[in-house]
Amino acid sequence: MVPESQYCQTRAIIPETKHLFQSRRYVQCATFCERFLSRHHEVHPVHKAYLHFYFALAHDTMARETTLKHRSAGLDLAEQHYRAAIEILTPSEPYNLDDILSLLSPGSEHSNQPNRFRRLSSISHRSASSSTTSHEPLDRTWERVDSPYDDDGASSQISSFRPDKHRPTPIMTTNAARAYHEEQFSAELFSFLGMVQSHLHSVQQLRTAAPVSWLRSRSSTLSSRPDSRDSSNASEGEPDPLRAGRKSVNFRPRFDPTSIQKLCNEALSEL
Repeated sequence: MVPESQYCQTRAIIPETKHLFQSRRYVQCATFCERFLSRHHEVHPVHKAYLHFYFALAHDTMARETTLKHRSAGLDLAEQHYRAAIEILTPSEPYNLDDILSLLSPGSEHSNQPNRFRRLSSISHRSASSSTTSHEPLDRTWERVDSPYDDDGASSQISSFRPDKHRPTPIMTTNAARAYHEEQFSAELFSFLGMVQSHLHSVQQLRTAAPVSWLRSRSSTLSSRPDSRDSSNASEGEPDPLRAGRKSVNFRPRFDPTSIQKLCNEALSEL
């Protein structure tokens, strides 16, 4: 059983964790989740799943925004905590709404929901009792009046009869609001589980595609890199066709400005 104070504290930090992630403060979000999970062991399973999810989501986002070289560590952490959240959300026995409602005492500020459930239950009980008493006039004695169309002469006789008691079908006193909240609670957990599983599948696909792209970029970098001097010095004994080709090329002579200067001086002297 999780203490009420711990439950309320964890419930209050979930929006703060979500705000850290939405404001792109991924490092603070991951640190906050990791610190809370390591210091507080008595955490409700649903809250723990949310903390694992945001911790994994922060590392997942940072891994996608970093280079391929440093992506593996972030994806490992993301996959680990995605799996932890999935393990919490798929227990051997399904979570019940009573596990959450039992944490709230009648005097706490979060106890409006159970009180509302009790009020609705009492209202349904009163409606059931009123519907039962509404059938009581059926129990009165009915008298049969003689009809002029009777063939026999016993029209003066009055026969009385009591019909069988009509027992209405028992009204179910299950709380409709409670059933609705339980159904909504299960549906939200199921959708949250599907979202975490899709994130885990995306991380696994990214991990399988990352080594291939890393090898491609590495090979292209190595192929475009020129040969080092060590490799050229190591093959000094062998004739280098590239060097021989450079030596055989006839380069044009460098620009000599003397002739231009001579022409300029002659033009100035004529002026």
